[in-house]
Order: sequence, then structure tokens, then C-alpha cells
Amino acid sequence: MLQITDLRHYPQHIPLLAQWHHAEWSYLHPDFSVSLLEQEMQNYRHPGFIPSMFIMLDQQQLVGSSSIVAHDLASRPQLSPWLANVYVHRNYRGQGIGRQLVHYAMQQAKIAGIKRLYLFTADQQAFYHSMRWQFFDHETIQGTQQTIMCLDLN
Repeated sequence: MLQITDLRHYPQHIPLLAQWHHAEWSYLHPDFSVSLLEQEMQNYRHPGFIPSMFIMLDQQQLVGSSSIVAHDLASRPQLSPWLANVYVHRNYRGQGIGRQLVHYAMQQAKIAGIKRLYLFTADQQAFYHSMRWQFFDHETIQGTQQTIMCLDLN
């Protein structure tokens, strides 16, 4: 049975999440190692809503993640907060799990009183647009074209 929960309840999954996220996005942060990501992910264990990471589990097996962070682009410090770290393990892709993880994070942000979220993506604009996210701007990060999107949670 699939369930979405807060990483705070399952910190034992941090090492695997750090490996997955590093493998997926290290091109955006070439100075980050897996161990540095693990250390940074400890921040998701602190009280308070931001930062938060949500994970999907199949029984006790990690399937994917999504998170809400204060800042995700150093070049845009005025934009906050951000949906980030939307990841689904390749064995579970194509089943709507990414959509569930995004909707869950959006719902939790709305409950927390957040009015607008941002994200950036290189190639998933249509996926997010199907969930009401709108184009905001373009940004080049480490030589790759990224699209910044926003969503009003009213």
C-alpha cells in the first residue's frame, strides 16, 4: 500500500534520498556530494513547516519525494517558498506518483498558509502546467535552460 508521509517520521531514508537526488540533479550543484546532501537533509527533521520533505512509501520501501523549501535559486532570493525535490524512483514512474507527491506538497503548503509557490524545471513544464502551474520566467543554471513556474494556492 502506498502512503505519503513526512520524512521527519522516517529519517532512516535520508541516505537513499541523498543518493537519488544527487544522481538526478548533481549537474545543477556540481560542488555537492552525497554526504553533503545527507547533512543538508537533516534540516528536514527540524520543527516548523519550512523546510519539509514528504516521501511516498510502498510498505516501508522508499518510492519518491517532494519538498517545500524557503529558497531553491540563489539568483532569485526574493522568491519564496519553492516546491523542490520532486522525484520518483524509475520502477514506479508512469503511475501518477509524481502527481500525488506534488498535490500533497501543494495541499500541505496551503494548510500552512502559503499563498504562492515557485518551482523550476528543465523538462517537466507540461506536467506542472496540467496542475495549474504557470510560466514565471526562464533561468540558466549551470549552462542549462530552466523554466521557473508559480502557483497561487487560493
